[in-house]
Amino acid sequence: LSFENIDANHDVEIVFNVNKYTVTATVIPAGAGVVKGQGEYDYGTNYTLTLEPAEGWVLKEWRDGIALDEKSNTLTGTVYGAINIEVELVQNIVTYNVTFLDWDATVLFVEKVEEGKDAKGPDTTPEREGYTFTGWAPDLTNVTSDRTVIAQYEVAKTYYTVTFLDWNATKLYEEKVEEGKDAKGPDTNPEREGYTFTGWAPDITNVTANLTVIAQYEKKDATAVETITDDELRITKVLRDGVLYIERDGKIYSVQGQRVK
Repeated sequence: LSFENIDANHDVEIVFNVNKYTVTATVIPAGAGVVKGQGEYDYGTNYTLTLEPAEGWVLKEWRDGIALDEKSNTLTGTVYGAINIEVELVQNIVTYNVTFLDWDATVLFVEKVEEGKDAKGPDTTPEREGYTFTGWAPDLTNVTSDRTVIAQYEVAKTYYTVTFLDWNATKLYEEKVEEGKDAKGPDTNPEREGYTFTGWAPDITNVTANLTVIAQYEKKDATAVETITDDELRITKVLRDGVLYIERDGKIYSVQGQRVK
């Protein structure tokens, strides 16, 4: 129809095409899920976006420049222009509360622990007068639900020092001994030339105070170390109290030949 040289009345129909706009969604981080419902929509129509998270991920928020209030995996809206929605996901980490109580039920600490992990507990060890802290019960491993643990104590132990001296006051060893227990002493017995070690004095049992003990010895008997014989002579070397002698025919002589017994 031409509008030139009109010589009569005409009815004219005007046709408008509705504008179409694109609705898109960007997943953050990439690969954490997919969003269905993206595409072209007519102006004024409603769109629906559906989030399908990948395994181990959950929705954090939808946003179109500002965070939207919608927290479900479905987002709806009306198209009045091009729309680009960002959808942020986070890893699906489940946490539980581990509550730490003292012996008198006082709350000392509350810790959030990832499912299947171990709790660490407070930075400082709890204290109770007259007692020693020994740990928590039940244990802190493999947390799979909210858990309450209680501080465990035992009556405080007292320790004393037992000092071991040799016969000449040389310090040989020092040992911490629980009150009422017996000391063990050094792993090897002390030695003194010409003497045999016989024990410690005073007694090292039932220790109830700091204690100093001294190595006890007794003299060794004369010891024959070598016998020399020939057809006319029999001589035995004898060690007595660390001194070398010579025995002949039952008599003891110094190495200079002087008889001493």
